[in-house]
Amino acid sequence: MENPRIYSECDKIQKNRISSIIEEFSEDLMNICGKCMDIGCGPGNITKDFLLPSLDSNAQIIGTDISENMVKYANKTFGDKKRLQFKILDIETKNLPKEYISEFDHIFSFQTLQWCKNIRQAFENIYQMLKPNATMLVYVIASHDIFEILKLLEQDTRFAQYIPNSMKNISPYQESKNARKELRELLQNVGFTVHHCSLREAIYSDEKPMLQQFLDSLICLLTFIEDMPYDLMKEFKNILSYEYMRRRFYYKSMHNDKELVLDQCKVLIYNNCIKISHYKIRRLYIYTLNSSNPFKYILNNNLQREKATDVFDEFEEYLKCISGKCLDISCGLGDITKDMILPTLDPNALVIDKKIIIYIKTCTDVSKNMIDYANKKYSVPKKLEYKKNVINKKIFYGASSKFQVDPDEASCNEGSNLSVSLDPLPQFAEQRRLAGSSKFSGGQICILWT
Repeated sequence: MENPRIYSECDKIQKNRISSIIEEFSEDLMNICGKCMDIGCGPGNITKDFLLPSLDSNAQIIGTDISENMVKYANKTFGDKKRLQFKILDIETKNLPKEYISEFDHIFSFQTLQWCKNIRQAFENIYQMLKPNATMLVYVIASHDIFEILKLLEQDTRFAQYIPNSMKNISPYQESKNARKELRELLQNVGFTVHHCSLREAIYSDEKPMLQQFLDSLICLLTFIEDMPYDLMKEFKNILSYEYMRRRFYYKSMHNDKELVLDQCKVLIYNNCIKISHYKIRRLYIYTLNSSNPFKYILNNNLQREKATDVFDEFEEYLKCISGKCLDISCGLGDITKDMILPTLDPNALVIDKKIIIYIKTCTDVSKNMIDYANKKYSVPKKLEYKKNVINKKIFYGASSKFQVDPDEASCNEGSNLSVSLDPLPQFAEQRRLAGSSKFSGGQICILWT
């Protein structure tokens, strides 16, 4: 039997990952009201403490879970019968309750759908439950060592007879070579218009006892082990724990010399998936690096090119419709602008590249090196040019900062139809604020940042 109390006390990693997604999409979530559903709510603590406060105060949530024990605990502990209640629902059912059809304005699911054996049926049910123009935000574990370990244990004749078919062949994207594309196509075939989709690595590190707690929370979900004899169940848990921990990466903290353990997985995030909608560019965050030496940079930017390729492939159908005057902020040495951005845009697009310099100390030559190299190697007459642009970090008032832009350079930004930034500096909010000013009236901004 699942123990909801133990699960809610041991789900620190789940809370960490879900809270980061809620924070990332906070601007969208704060405007969500109406009737919502959280699929796979478990004991209800994350729905109550993280999801509900992020929505409009008029939003109501029905948390659903396949486990009767989880739902009973959630209603008793967190239900208020006004804004939050919990009900039993098997999201893979082929007989969806009629009271749920076309009933919800928004549906959420965090770290649940990877447990589905028939994930298409799950998304078909979600589609049926949404009203026209309603939206969905899902967070799916694409791959994790725990699924490989469960597959390994399935092959052990001692345990195989106790593992139900419903637990076999779960995590449909565990071995996928292009999980983002596969799931996006599945959603589109079901009928969704997908506005944001990303495949990224989720990393969490903590002391060993915390990782063991995470494992304990997963074991709470494996109800079939209760049918095993005690000694066999103990052996199952020991093997599961051993195989999980031996696959972890251990390292020393730089701050207190404590030994930390790293948990890593790939996750799929789909936001603003709508039944019927119009196109709108979303934000996506990726890793990138910085360098002032273009010759060293070009020898070490394989990671940037690999990640950028994924991004431009992801937004290809949107980018090919963009024409006019465009701005690529922080172009670096210009190879990604020339080889990847320019070919994806409408043939009538004109791209101007800018290198931002933040004056923390003195680095006035950083941009010049990159721009000189880019113009010499990658400029295309009448199509692609590289210029220097400076955003000067001047004054701090408390937690907010003010930027001053060179007036001569700012004029180059005026009228840009698309501004693309791969700059990793922490002034993301200010870049977005500047992009939203009158100089960018009617334009769009796509910020790729970590």
